[in-house]
Amino acid sequence: MITVRLKKGRKLRLQVSGHSMQAPYGEDIVCAAVSALTVNTANSLEALAGLGPQQMQVRIQDGDARILVRTDRLANKQKHATNLLLRSFILGIRSLQQTYPELIRYLEGV
Repeated sequence: MITVRLKKGRKLRLQVSGHSMQAPYGEDIVCAAVSALTVNTANSLEALAGLGPQQMQVRIQDGDARILVRTDRLANKQKHATNLLLRSFILGIRSLQQTYPELIRYLEGV
C-alpha cells in the first residue's frame, strides 16, 4: 500500500511511502502515477514557486519520498504558489485514491 502523509505548519511535511504491488515492478501504473505526481510537485515547487535549498529539502528514493518546506522562510508570493501546487498534488492523489482505494491511503495532519 502507498501511504501519503501531509502535515502543515511552520514546516510543511509531505511523505509518500510504500508500493502498491498492483503489478510487477516497471508495470505498476499506480506507483508510476503517484511517483509522477510526487516528483512533479517537488520540481514545480523549485521551478514555479522559486523555492531553494534554504526553504525546501527533497529526498526521493525507491518507495520513499519526503518533501520538507520551511513555510516560515517563504515570501507571500511563494506561500501562495506553494499552497496552489500542494492543492494540485492532493487533488491528484485523492483522484487516484478514489480509483484505487485499497492501494492508496491519504492522511492529513499526521
